[in-house]
Amino acid sequence: MLRARTWPIRFLAEVPSVATISGESVPAALKRYWLKTLLRPLLTRKRDRAPKVPALLSTSLAARVNYVDRLQAYAEQQRPTVLSAQESHRLVLAAGAGPIASVLEETAHLAAMDGIERRHPFYDVRVLNYCLGLPVEQKLRDGWTRSILRRSLRDSLPNMVQHRVDKADLSPHFFRSMFRTSQTRLERLLREERSFLQPYVAQKTLEKAVDQGDGATLWSVLVLATWLKSA
Repeated sequence: MLRARTWPIRFLAEVPSVATISGESVPAALKRYWLKTLLRPLLTRKRDRAPKVPALLSTSLAARVNYVDRLQAYAEQQRPTVLSAQESHRLVLAAGAGPIASVLEETAHLAAMDGIERRHPFYDVRVLNYCLGLPVEQKLRDGWTRSILRRSLRDSLPNMVQHRVDKADLSPHFFRSMFRTSQTRLERLLREERSFLQPYVAQKTLEKAVDQGDGATLWSVLVLATWLKSA
């Protein structure tokens, strides 16, 4: 909404309700949504900061594939522009298509191990096209995001679910399970396969992840090693 052509009037009308629901002041809500969503990308553009190589990525690999130059070229294509609400929504969907597809593919394999076939009704192309065609006031209304979905399910969901404003963080359960079920694989990876991973992974970052029990980093390395072994 902030990047849409008609954002000022509609967004400013919603700010008091957004602030009430989130439990913050109107100036704080304006600062959080306005400054971070709209002004920060513009300031970043003026500074033209060069993209950084991820800490886990080997510097030699980054240099070999021209990582910084390629990421900079991509960033140039993503400069903030004034869009309609529908165009902005479509851009968000397109930007997330790759990561979403990757997650869905991965979770489908995990579910299949237990004989479960996952279905994703919200990714039905008919639903996506319908949502893209919705006017912006159906997406943010009276301070509530996903307004049309919340209202349509008011007779099917408990009030506390219908009006929930946060999301559950399930990562601690995932990482606890990972360390429990993949401990032997992780130990072998760190003991026998470090040299195999050296062209791809920054060793200092890997060592730090081991020392700190950084589950997210170790999972990434474990997936990479498995993929390289099967390639």
